[in-house]
Amino acid sequence: MVSMSEEFEILSLEDVVALNNNDKQQKVAIAALLSAINASYLFGVNDFLDDIILSCIQNDEVNKILKDGISCRVMTTRQKGWVSGKVKLGLHFVANEIQKENEDNQILLSSNSKPNSPLDEIRNNIE
Repeated sequence: MVSMSEEFEILSLEDVVALNNNDKQQKVAIAALLSAINASYLFGVNDFLDDIILSCIQNDEVNKILKDGISCRVMTTRQKGWVSGKVKLGLHFVANEIQKENEDNQILLSSNSKPNSPLDEIRNNIE
């Protein structure tokens, strides 16, 4: 199974995105989003994030911390203890091949028998 950090690519602020408007299910929602934030189907990541922030929040101080990042501490399974840093808004790109692989894994997991619980060993010892 692919680890979470390998499932997506965090896009750089300098990257450019071209949205696909061929998906009939998403076409109306995408058009509504782009209209609401005054963006087009082709956009720079930095401009897109700015448009989202400015259209949703009318407070300069909040806009600034959303753009610059909010100080925080994070604890993950990949490191020991708390790590100080900032949470920032960003866009993630997921390649179609990875999405398909994840969907296949979910189907495989759901078709298998009930997954083992960490409590199964305790239950077996009690019986």
